[in-house]
Amino acid sequence: LRAGQCLIAPIDKQIICDSTGRIILLDQAWEGDYKPAIGQILKNTSDVYGSDLINIIFSGMGNDGTQYLDLIQDNDSQLWAQEPSLSACPSQPQAIIDSGYCKFVGSPKALAQKLTDYIAERAASAFSHSFIVSDV
Repeated sequence: LRAGQCLIAPIDKQIICDSTGRIILLDQAWEGDYKPAIGQILKNTSDVYGSDLINIIFSGMGNDGTQYLDLIQDNDSQLWAQEPSLSACPSQPQAIIDSGYCKFVGSPKALAQKLTDYIAERAASAFSHSFIVSDV
């Protein structure tokens, strides 16, 4: 996965990330009723990226995205959702919200602003922690 890229998961093959974030296509069908299985994608990327991962659920059918949320929470990944009333298919974002693990809900514009602010805060925090101050 790289900044500025959008990857589309195929419906006929599973995708996984290795420990370096490289996307690997498996010649295996997705498990469950929906393909691709968003819950499997969320879990796998969370296992690799942990607290550096921000998941945003905009739309989708069913509640398959909720099946591994306890594990995603353990990895300290961010999970946000679009306001269901603004979604083309609101059941998936609503299921994410109802799970209790969703940390932010908003319009696409509000989600974009939250993402911008969140990244800026993390960058500022990383920068401030990179300096060690000592009295000599």
